[in-house]
Amino acid sequence: SNINKRNVIKNNVTKRSNNIKKTLNNTQQILRNRGNKLKNISNKTNELNESADSFLIQSKKLLENQQRKKFWQ
Repeated sequence: SNINKRNVIKNNVTKRSNNIKKTLNNTQQILRNRGNKLKNISNKTNELNESADSFLIQSKKLLENQQRKKFWQ
């Protein structure tokens, strides 16, 4: 009877342990996915900043050209 109780307890502990392992693995996967998404967002943000900088430079050049044309006209 004591042996049977120990086996039941052992099986319950094993089941709980396995459930915890599955939960931890799922959580790790979710965190990896979130990390990948954040990395992608960061990369896109950097690209957008570079595009904005380039646009600003081109806009300034265009403005300077327009101002020179007005000056000479």
